[in-house]
Amino acid sequence: APLSHPPWVTTTLGCFLIFTIVVDILGNLLVIF
Repeated sequence: APLSHPPWVTTTLGCFLIFTIVVDILGNLLVIF
């Protein structure tokens, strides 16, 4: 179904996922140092 969700939903989820991963990596680096 093409109208299952608008395109911006996928973009938002993708950016949020990348942001979460980056924050997790930075958090681990701060813990190490």
